[in-house]
Amino acid sequence: MISKLAHQARLVIIKMHVIPNKHVVYGISLIEAVVTLGVVMLLITGLVIGMTSSLQNAQTSKARGLAVQYAQEALEIIREERDNNWTTFSLRDTMGGTGTGYCMNGSGQLSPVAGESCPPFTGSFSRFVRFITNLLDSGQMDVEVAVSWMEGNTSKNITLKTKYTQWK
Repeated sequence: MISKLAHQARLVIIKMHVIPNKHVVYGISLIEAVVTLGVVMLLITGLVIGMTSSLQNAQTSKARGLAVQYAQEALEIIREERDNNWTTFSLRDTMGGTGTGYCMNGSGQLSPVAGESCPPFTGSFSRFVRFITNLLDSGQMDVEVAVSWMEGNTSKNITLKTKYTQWK
């Protein structure tokens, strides 16, 4: 009898070591789920912010590139006018060295500034050209071309400057 009880006790001890806990829990806790969801939401938010910022920068770069192109185009039109007739070109500065401003439309025609700013010639882009006679050398004329545009509620602009000389 004792040996039978000892044998049963020994089996119970062995079973306890082999399978100590029959109630094994599988899955995740609520805290783990909330933390995982929070991390995923932070990653998604970061991606959305990054993409939005990237798109805004791309639009700004595109608009700035167009503005530079329009300013260079204006300088080429003015260079052609200088090449055709320096005398007519040099009379653009009617203020005698302080600078005279003009608006340039999309076809390259100049008109005196009427009011505070030039009207847009395409989209929201406008071109302002200033001719400044060099008082020390009548064979030189400084020209500034400013291109302005609206980006959202913000006014942006770029300015290109060059010096033209009477070379003919």
